[in-house]
Amino acid sequence: MSNRLWQRFTEDKVAMLVYINIAVFVFVRLMDFISLVGLMPNMWVLDFLEIPSSDIVITLLTRPWTIVTYMFTHYDFVHIIFNLIALYWFGKLMSALVGEHLILRTYLIGGIAGAIAYFIAPLALVPLHSHMLGASAAVMAIILCVSVMYPRYTIRLVLIGEVKLGWVAAAYVLIDILSIPGLSNVGGHIAHLGGAVAGIILALIWKNRGIPTSGLSKWFRRRHLKIVRGGMADADMEWNRKKVERIAEIDRILDKIKASGYDSLTEEERQALLNESKR
Repeated sequence: MSNRLWQRFTEDKVAMLVYINIAVFVFVRLMDFISLVGLMPNMWVLDFLEIPSSDIVITLLTRPWTIVTYMFTHYDFVHIIFNLIALYWFGKLMSALVGEHLILRTYLIGGIAGAIAYFIAPLALVPLHSHMLGASAAVMAIILCVSVMYPRYTIRLVLIGEVKLGWVAAAYVLIDILSIPGLSNVGGHIAHLGGAVAGIILALIWKNRGIPTSGLSKWFRRRHLKIVRGGMADADMEWNRKKVERIAEIDRILDKIKASGYDSLTEEERQALLNESKR
């Protein structure tokens, strides 16, 4: 039973990230409440999860885990709501268009890139007692990655109408750039841009070299080629031919979505899109 629950939890990478963020948020708030009512000694749990901007070297030596934990940590309700909405919406879009197996990789790389950008930002711009937490940089990586790979993909926004993904990504980046001179959460906005750069780099790599498959798929294909096919070259040609046909079919389905909407898809086309998102 526990294995089945764990499998369901890890199959949907976007939902998994949302659940982890919510769990950490509830834990932080609960610990804060327990300390507030005096049930335990006053301990600011965020000190162990967020990234401080001062004494960077000491922080990396004493609390290196914060480079990862900060991207799952929120304290303000509005902050986590906006981040999780963007994570879920763009994460699901990236799962369908690029591949669900790349969600966690993009999230973690974007979050780490945001931390690096935060550390190397000019210290004069960052308030001495500032700190950083939240999934914004990681989410920005997902937004920019899927937008760079599919800039002409059209989405429908409330009160605006149809907008291409490229323009949505440009708006996110522009907002962060224009927010830096205001000296309000400067470190956070710089970190967002660091995540955006990571997303762009990942997208360019995957566009030029092809979208990587999951580790399990690679293992299965190697085993299949060695034991069943025998001839490696022939097997590779066959696999590449099927891959080209599959990509062509997915492109046709995506064009149909752009022209007529998702509801116009047949059950077989929806299943094909779902299967592709899990590769």
